Amino acid sequence: LARMRACLEEYEALGATLTALPERVERPAMVPLGKLALFPGTLRHTNEVTVLLGENLFALRSASQAVGIAERRAEFVAAQVQSLEEEVRELGSELEKLGAMHTLGLDRGSEGGGGGGGDGFGLVRNPDGTV
Repeated sequence: LARMRACLEEYEALGATLTALPERVERPAMVPLGKLALFPGTLRHTNEVTVLLGENLFALRSASQAVGIAERRAEFVAAQVQSLEEEVRELGSELEKLGAMHTLGLDRGSEGGGGGGGDGFGLVRNPDGTV
């Protein structure tokens, strides 16, 4: 659930970035040169974005088209987050019910009527004392 929420936040941030990129023709940036070095440079063609379509398939799209794709993916992830939250709520209520049933079962087993020495199993004893 936390991973899905983080994914949703990333898609929302991506949408904001893609909206802001095409406002200027060039953008200053620090360009990596290997693992240790950065040097000043510029980003050009900021309206062109390579989008992952799935299964290692990419397409060149405009920034506005990429924003639409990011929004649809964010909606899909939001629906999954909502579904997972509902499932967590349902499992929590089931856990509460099972806890109450367990407590009730232990109380009944330790009353002495069922025998078993208060171990919660409530063994049935025959009139001659055998199990």
